[in-house]
Amino acid sequence: MIERDHQGSGAMRRRAFLQSVVTHLTGHVNPRVCSPYEAGLKVCATDFDAYMKENLLVPFGMGSSGYLWNEAIASHAARPHDDKGMPLTRHATATDAARYGAAGGLLTTPTDYAKFLIELIAPQRSDASRLTQASVTEMLRPQVTFKNRTEGADAWALGWGIQRKANGDFIRHGGSNPGFQALVAAKVRNKSGFIIATNSDNGYEVIKRLVASEAMQRFIQVTA
Repeated sequence: MIERDHQGSGAMRRRAFLQSVVTHLTGHVNPRVCSPYEAGLKVCATDFDAYMKENLLVPFGMGSSGYLWNEAIASHAARPHDDKGMPLTRHATATDAARYGAAGGLLTTPTDYAKFLIELIAPQRSDASRLTQASVTEMLRPQVTFKNRTEGADAWALGWGIQRKANGDFIRHGGSNPGFQALVAAKVRNKSGFIIATNSDNGYEVIKRLVASEAMQRFIQVTA
């Protein structure tokens, strides 16, 4: 399993705010199940996991994904490791999902996340769970352009980095939670992409080597 993370603290704050708005408008808070977090923040459990399953994960066929640790996830989850190779323990609770869900708390698999990626680069007709083509286009277009590359991106879209390549732009998103590191990238116009997930704090060393490999470079060139 991998946990998707934010791209910068600003993006994390925006996603946490959006999650709070969704909870306020459509969700429920359980004041009897609460936990303390950073800076003395008290967070109570919500139905964010159930909301996301009903409105996105299940409609997209992402049956191995969620925000809460359970027996089904535990039965095939990859255990995280620190940079010394020592195993870590990390179980997401209901309050963890309420605090960090939208900013890095998704427990998923590469196969499930590929289904989400396909919905973006080859979207089906819009419905109750899917955006219109206009909204998808707006999500993936550059919103802010940098003079110098920032966190591997030349520009930010809405939730995605844009990486300029000679053979066309890629959308990309990195993930870095304790014990997990991942990268997803795709070329929208060619409807192709890749997902690399690792269960180690040294994972980006593996990711960099895979991306620089001859096979991956051939794939990137083929998608020109």
